[in-house]
Amino acid sequence: MKKLILWALPLLLLSCVKNENPSQNQEIAKPEAVAGFSFNDESRDIYEMAYRASEDNVMFVFKGESESVFQLGLKSPFVGMMNNVEDIYHNDDYLFYFEDKEYLFTQYHALKSGSIYVSKLDGEDNWDIKLDLILPEGSSFAFSYQGRIRNSE
Repeated sequence: MKKLILWALPLLLLSCVKNENPSQNQEIAKPEAVAGFSFNDESRDIYEMAYRASEDNVMFVFKGESESVFQLGLKSPFVGMMNNVEDIYHNDDYLFYFEDKEYLFTQYHALKSGSIYVSKLDGEDNWDIKLDLILPEGSSFAFSYQGRIRNSE
């Protein structure tokens, strides 16, 4: 019995020692935001942006905080012009998708109103994007960005 106590004592003492490893006591650093958007007048950060373009269309994916993601697709003839969503066809001319922890707006519903502007700037991966949208149930969504976006090809 005495041998068992002597063997277990170091284990007991080790389990009571405070962890002095600072890497386990620090919070994980939040990535740096590269842009932002607004949903129902609440500002949110974007941490990742990518696009893919073809002869027919361009598709963007934006990933942000709180597990939020939105996608925008636009047919090539509408790139470089301000588009009223009431004048172009959803899923034919444009696609918009938004999701976060509490909200899901799929591309299967037309936007209620607003405008979409996408234009290629000088430089291979530079874009000008402006979204001012009202989703079908009345939520607002706004995004404006000029700059480089990573090509996912």
